[in-house]
Amino acid sequence: MTLRVDRTSRPERTARLVNDLGDRLADISVEDPAMEEVIDRVFTSGADDGVRMIRTYRALFVAQLQSASQYRVQSVLWMLLEVVRPVIFLAAWVAVANAQGGRVGRTTCATSPLITSR
Repeated sequence: MTLRVDRTSRPERTARLVNDLGDRLADISVEDPAMEEVIDRVFTSGADDGVRMIRTYRALFVAQLQSASQYRVQSVLWMLLEVVRPVIFLAAWVAVANAQGGRVGRTTCATSPLITSR
């Protein structure tokens, strides 16, 4: 069974459906329609050609913008985590070394390859 629900009322309608069906509900999937379906709906609506084209280009623009933003945000987060993780490890190592009189094992802050540049 497929239900089409407006995006703004989707959480409330899904919660109500799950609550009403209870144990009789075996599986539920909530997803956006496929891009082809959206474009098909735009072209088959009763609007004139100008409005239809504007709707089509707007839908394509929004879809491409969402896709590009998703990968840009993912790349920025990956880069931040790759930079932040070693800095945190280095700060923890320096804190331990300072707490132990400047040494961790046989390594000091002055002889650590992580801290000094040679």
